Amino acid sequence: MKNYVAQSAILGNVKLGNNVYIGNNSVIGTQPQYIGFDKKKLLNTKFKNLLVEDNVVIMDLCHIHAGIKRNTKIGKGSMIMSGTHIGHDVQMGEGCNISPNVAFAGEVTLKNNVTIGMGATMHQGITIGSCAMVGMGAAVIENIPPFATYVGTPAKKIKINEIKLKRLGISKSLIKLIKDVIIEGHSLKKIKLSIKDKKYFKILEDWAKKSNIT
Repeated sequence: MKNYVAQSAILGNVKLGNNVYIGNNSVIGTQPQYIGFDKKKLLNTKFKNLLVEDNVVIMDLCHIHAGIKRNTKIGKGSMIMSGTHIGHDVQMGEGCNISPNVAFAGEVTLKNNVTIGMGATMHQGITIGSCAMVGMGAAVIENIPPFATYVGTPAKKIKINEIKLKRLGISKSLIKLIKDVIIEGHSLKKIKLSIKDKKYFKILEDWAKKSNIT
């Protein structure tokens, strides 16, 4: 399928997948804003690739920077709304939804199906877990576990992202278990899982092990 690129600039080592839409006045693949560069050598520096996978929408007035240590990546089926800044080395999973005027510092990692509210900001180097949600105007300065909703400045955990989990077709019993583990800090336990549940239980299980919740 063909891509649609309006009046925007695509610079450097940008690799576009299929069926990508890029709106007006966006700059894709621009040089990283990184104070560690030797300014005299900046123009001759070779940056990493910027990968935009299939079925991505990037609206107007977005800036997405090339990578320094790793490729910058926008995952399949993600939507980047107007005015968003994505810094160097950001890696975004599949199916993410980024509202207008969001700012990502460098080296942020988003897992799959993350939702970010309008005007939120992400501190450099943090990781946001699968199916998590960040509320409008939040300032995120720490890693966010999967399935959680964070709001405020600085952002704090308040609940699970139940709306997203229901939209994904996750069973009520797994949603309850996610709440018990992520919000209440209870131990992980085995429950009867549907075929669709198994994928999301594995995400929960992996996070619980890393967090020493058993």
